[in-house]
Amino acid sequence: MYNRWREGYQQNWSRFFDPIAVQFRVQPDKLAADVTVMPLIDRSRYRAMDDITRGAKIEIEASDQHAEALLHVAVSINKDSQTVKRATNFAMQMAPQFQVDPFAWMGETVAIYVDEDPFWGELAQSELSPENYLEQHIHQLPVALHAEVVSGFKLTAFLASLRAWIEQTSPGMTIWETRQYGDEAYVKVAPSKKALSSDDVSDELAVYYAATGESLIVTLNEKMLHRSIDRLLERRRAKAEGKPLPPIGRPWLGDNVGVQVKKEVIEFLSTAFGDNYQQMMQALAWNNLPILNEWKKRYPDRDPVKIHERFWQRRLVCPSGGTYQWNESWQTMESTVYGHPGEPKQGPTLPMSMKTVKGANFGLTFEANGLRARMELEQGTGTP
Repeated sequence: MYNRWREGYQQNWSRFFDPIAVQFRVQPDKLAADVTVMPLIDRSRYRAMDDITRGAKIEIEASDQHAEALLHVAVSINKDSQTVKRATNFAMQMAPQFQVDPFAWMGETVAIYVDEDPFWGELAQSELSPENYLEQHIHQLPVALHAEVVSGFKLTAFLASLRAWIEQTSPGMTIWETRQYGDEAYVKVAPSKKALSSDDVSDELAVYYAATGESLIVTLNEKMLHRSIDRLLERRRAKAEGKPLPPIGRPWLGDNVGVQVKKEVIEFLSTAFGDNYQQMMQALAWNNLPILNEWKKRYPDRDPVKIHERFWQRRLVCPSGGTYQWNESWQTMESTVYGHPGEPKQGPTLPMSMKTVKGANFGLTFEANGLRARMELEQGTGTP
């Protein structure tokens, strides 16, 4: 009987939910949630991530935490996982130059971060759409990948094999140039004149990487690479002198996945994509108007929202916290926030609950055949 119940549970409920418990904490300056899912269903959508990350742990020093990061994502990588092993075998089959494990040099932590930069202000003020601006200025994008290195020698072998494979598969399409910044060397990989004959390739586009005994840093923004090297050298000096490492920000809330966000990211999204958000929320608010107008037509002396709730046991609400009211001149119900299609109103470009958020910290840990997810929202002044 138990086996039958278990099989039925796995088959019938896996589309909807896993066993979940949630703990909330509300403080004047912080809203936090701690979610436990245990056990994970066999076919859970988390299984692939569980396989890649379980058994490894995000290390703070290996994730290059720094104050300039607006968005920082760190993931632990278990090189012994089945998923990574399959990727390794595939890479070795596609590129025979990799005579050994191409990921043997990698540590347990891989991070991607987006830094403060004038680029974001220029993007927000540009008359171009965000997509077109990014396409034309992709070489200035302040985004970097930072991977922990456990063997500088194996990293050197990997990069040499990668370069040989690129030059063999696309001969004459790239130019490799070694550059120097302070005491650290790095490499610029740029398209050749042959590659630039195509109209869709910018002559300023290049990939920069610095390979050290501690990390591999890859970015399209050379100045961002310089800042990463500065932090690397600072950590080296502190270790050599026996001094404590400089402050590195908030701790990661998860051992396997961590995401840290600053308020500037939320403000940028509000500026750059506020119109899209408003259109989406307008559509949600206006979707309730036809049935409310029908109730108003049938019961002109009563509140259509209450009539609908009476018949359907569901209260129709405006998604941005407004209410629905009758517009006598247009003879239609409307949202106090977004109006109606005939006379739209300019609504907020950001959810009201996010306007006082100073930063967010998310973490995910796989443990005991389940997972634990933690979230913290730092609140500023004002009422969310």
